[in-house]
Amino acid sequence: EKQSKDQVSLTKEFEEKIINEILEQYIDYAIAYELVVEDVCPYKILAWYGYLLADALYIEQKELAILSISTSIICMLKLLEIESVKLEDVFHKKALQMVVSELKGNHMKSEESNKKQHTKIGLGMNGLYMMFRTASICKKINSQTLA
Repeated sequence: EKQSKDQVSLTKEFEEKIINEILEQYIDYAIAYELVVEDVCPYKILAWYGYLLADALYIEQKELAILSISTSIICMLKLLEIESVKLEDVFHKKALQMVVSELKGNHMKSEESNKKQHTKIGLGMNGLYMMFRTASICKKINSQTLA
């Protein structure tokens, strides 16, 4: 099957692996924070999917890994826009740089001297989720207090 240059094809097994990792993360997160899951938070799904996909692709397909994080961030920014939340234009680039730093540090060999520095200044999947979820919640709280 021929694919156009801009299309990405992931195997069914790979897609299932990422989906299972998201579900495991959702369960672990709910247990750790004693949450009762009543609905699905799009910010969790987008942040975790983008991060887990990027993490799986980072070594062999770094550009595609970065693109997956960037796409995840863009989707979450669009969700915020729908919720009438506007972040600074540079926010996308800063968030992307922080997540890529985390991934870079995670994939460095433990003996590399700057490994810790990358993860120290990086942003993981839960941080990425909380960043956007907080922006969403703050807007809702602010709107309720003004009403």
